[in-house]
Amino acid sequence: MNILPYLLYPLVGPEPLSEDDIEGMPAFLAKLGPNKMREEDVESRKLLVEALTLLTGTRRGRDFMRAKKAVRPSYKRANVPHHRR
Repeated sequence: MNILPYLLYPLVGPEPLSEDDIEGMPAFLAKLGPNKMREEDVESRKLLVEALTLLTGTRRGRDFMRAKKAVRPSYKRANVPHHRR
């Protein structure tokens, strides 16, 4: 099962993406358009980002995430507040 699109979909917002960002991204995420709204709940976005981070716990997971290239544009636009533990 490819869980990545389900984790990324709520993090994607209406911002236009560059050609570099779109390359390698799942097609439906790249074509959502300006009407797509990002998940409003900050806690939900944090949980999604944490789940994406957990996927990078193994070499295979990191390679998979790099190949998809969708994580970087979605993650940097997720607007999740950072806090130190």
